[in-house]
Amino acid sequence: MSEALQVTIPNGAIAWHRGYIYLVYSPEFRAAYVGQTVSRSGALGRLSQHLGDTNANSFRQNVCRYFKYQQAYLKKVEFAAVPLSQRSEFHGKGRVYREAVEYLLQSRLVKYIASHKIQVVVVSNVRFNAYCDIPFIQKEADTLEELLSTWLSVVATRV
Repeated sequence: MSEALQVTIPNGAIAWHRGYIYLVYSPEFRAAYVGQTVSRSGALGRLSQHLGDTNANSFRQNVCRYFKYQQAYLKKVEFAAVPLSQRSEFHGKGRVYREAVEYLLQSRLVKYIASHKIQVVVVSNVRFNAYCDIPFIQKEADTLEELLSTWLSVVATRV
């Protein structure tokens, strides 16, 4: 007989249509993925794509690529999403502003993981763009770094 799969969602706003930066973490692989979205189904919809069996599952694809697996079957997954500030640049169809924040956060998390000796590999691969140097982008990344580095250190060190 099948078991009931369960999830607890502490705030339904995670499914709202707006810009988010998020982290996906697999304790099984000790792999983290930094991403951004402005999906119509919010960060929750984007998580569904990452875990699914479609071409939009870049978290699973990157885990496979990093660990040289043909297929990655994920068990437990941790997820944190932070809505971006109200600046219109973060909530439109264009992704360059969100990707700049995503890149800065990813870079800072890699440094944080190394300096705190956390046994996690970052498997996302966003690239630098010219928007990374804009002050409001850096400020947004500062806020997210504080929230998400703390979150990652907690979930990655659970026994």
